[in-house]
Amino acid sequence: MDIILRYWSERRKVAVRYFTSEFLGHTQAEKLLEGINRSLSPLDPKKLLQISMDGPTVNWKFLRIFQEDKSKEDPDAPKLINLGSCGLHVVHGSFQTERGKQVENRRCAESALAGVP
Repeated sequence: MDIILRYWSERRKVAVRYFTSEFLGHTQAEKLLEGINRSLSPLDPKKLLQISMDGPTVNWKFLRIFQEDKSKEDPDAPKLINLGSCGLHVVHGSFQTERGKQVENRRCAESALAGVP
């Protein structure tokens, strides 16, 4: 399992960096939790927003027990953002939808202002 961090950099841009790897093989959610906790131990867990996954069954259970584990450690810890089993598609679809609205709004504004000096 590769741990890739995506964060807001000092340059005011999203930066993506390889952090570390955990060699787990085919595993269960509990072992995945141990590996993630080991890998993320140098980081502040309150700054974690989302965990991406590449498949359903084990990952859904992992996400549930990860949240439970963090809530036991700190009941005031923020909840993770759940973007579903493939966050990339959810985020991409959101951007495409918003982009489409912007194009539509621009066209309305252009036609409303056509011929205005």
